[in-house]
Amino acid sequence: MHLGTVNCRARTGLIRTFPKFRQRITHAQGDLTNLIFSIICLSCYDALNKAQNPLSLPPMPNLTITAITSSTTKNPKYTTVHSLWQDLQKKQQRNARYSQKLDNFFAEFEQHVVPVERQICEATAALIQHLMSFIERKTIKGAARETLYSWIEQQLEQLDTNPFNPISITELRQQFQDKLAQQQRTLPDLNEQEVILFREFLADMLGQDPGCDTEQLLKLSRDPQKLEAFINAKLAEHRSTQAEFDEFDEFDDDEDMEFNAHGYHQAFSANPRHPSKYQRLSLFEDKNISMLYRRLAKQLHPDKELAPELKQHKKKLMQQLTDAKKQKDPIAMLLLAQAHIPDLELDIDDNWIAALIAALKEKIREVNAEHRQLQHGNELTTYIWNHFGGSKKQRALNLDKYRQALMEDIDTIYAEIAKLSSVTSMNAKLKQRNHSAAMLDFSLMELDEIFGSR
Repeated sequence: MHLGTVNCRARTGLIRTFPKFRQRITHAQGDLTNLIFSIICLSCYDALNKAQNPLSLPPMPNLTITAITSSTTKNPKYTTVHSLWQDLQKKQQRNARYSQKLDNFFAEFEQHVVPVERQICEATAALIQHLMSFIERKTIKGAARETLYSWIEQQLEQLDTNPFNPISITELRQQFQDKLAQQQRTLPDLNEQEVILFREFLADMLGQDPGCDTEQLLKLSRDPQKLEAFINAKLAEHRSTQAEFDEFDEFDDDEDMEFNAHGYHQAFSANPRHPSKYQRLSLFEDKNISMLYRRLAKQLHPDKELAPELKQHKKKLMQQLTDAKKQKDPIAMLLLAQAHIPDLELDIDDNWIAALIAALKEKIREVNAEHRQLQHGNELTTYIWNHFGGSKKQRALNLDKYRQALMEDIDTIYAEIAKLSSVTSMNAKLKQRNHSAAMLDFSLMELDEIFGSR
């Protein structure tokens, strides 16, 4: 018979026997007997506990952060943790080096090129002001006037998209709108045919009839600012309606619904698509991480530092800790703990280690994604490096070549301003630009016909 099945009998017999046994020995042996009796009781109860739980294993000991993350620990249970931890740190160092390379080159770009970039923005703003001075000239009519407006819009767009632009684009656009409104007031109202064309123009732009009567259309034609506000409101209304339809269509198409083995739609399935993310969240909510966060917050609090440099350093570290908490990132907290409280002991078990491994794998995926973003993303530092980077010699050559091209463009802009000194020269230039645009449209139409026929 297994010992576990006789627990009750053994315990009952022990309770009955020990009082009598103790009474007889106590009278004979005195204080020494009490000690012997205590040893016997402890031994018997220990034997009973082992009999009651014959398969119980000793708990895992508490381990420090260093013991968990260091490769010097020989425990085979942590081999995977050590390997992933080292891989993560190497990849983070790789990202830091690449990011530093981008920042260093961007600083070089700012020193040698950005001043010239600002000069070309100032030249462009001067050209815009010069072009706007011709809006009030009544001898610029029809297609030439439309070309003038288009030219101004093009230059405004160039300024707006230049990240080094020191000129207020808002003020320039407001000046443009004011001049358009002033010019519009001097024009006669649209005739019947022009109203029809204006209605068709708005319908093409909005994708639907504007829903205005003739009087409303005439009011819009007299005031460009009201026309712009009307168009923006209609477009916003259209986007809102389209969003509602898209949300409805997402659940309306039963044929596209995917169901799992239990009959639930995949979007509502309880089975996570990425279990490592759920294990990472579970690890973040663990008592060890909560205790670790409190210790780090106490250790890194900047108010404890008197020296300004140390206080500033602690502020940065505290911000990292705060970000890690907001992002529910236990690995970021463990990295901070490794650096600042490496001897902190954690109460862990096999489940905790499994969650740590999953969180490390997820963190490595994120770090790899960050590296790809550094290489191919839309950040300005990445853009500058991808266009002008290379070896030290090549970088210097690229920057010098680009700087020279910018300076030539500046000279061209100011020469253009000087040349356009009269309405006659402006009309000639607008006619030339209109002809060039027409030729470009014709070339594009030919390409469409060529590729469309294949």
